[in-house]
This record gives sequence, C-alpha cells and structure tokens, in this order.
Amino acid sequence: MDYLVAFKRFMIMNRDSAIARDPYKKCAYFMGHIRGQKTQGWVQRNYDWLDRVENDEDELLGRSPWVVLKEDFRRAFVDYAQ
Repeated sequence: MDYLVAFKRFMIMNRDSAIARDPYKKCAYFMGHIRGQKTQGWVQRNYDWLDRVENDEDELLGRSPWVVLKEDFRRAFVDYAQ
C-alpha cells in the first residue's frame, strides 16, 4: 500500500501535468516504477491490456483505465501483503 500512497501523493502534487490528467499515461507511468521478478508478469500483462483498451474502449465498460488498473494492482499485491 505504501507504493499506492506515494504514487497518489505524487499525482496530487503534479495534478496539472499531462501524466496526471491522461489515464493511459498515468497507468504507464505507474507500471514503469514497479520493479522485481515477481511483478514482471503482472506489469507485462497490464501493458498488453492497456494497448488493447486504448484501441477498444468498450472493454472498459465506461470506466477509466486508471481505476481498473489500480483495482487490479490492489487485488494482485496489496490484499496479500496484509
């Protein structure tokens, strides 16, 4: 959860930046800072997913890619860390 808090703080401080305003850029930036062998598969799968939904937003069901990615991150990592 520490990473999510730090990332949220960064986004708040930089809320006028293109990265903070564009959900696709925000997702890519978020995943670009995730390191480690145990996370590589998750990151690659979600980069592939981001490519898909950018071309076919129907898969998002009206939701922001950032909201979907953040929920998936929590399911994959945060719930198990507690």
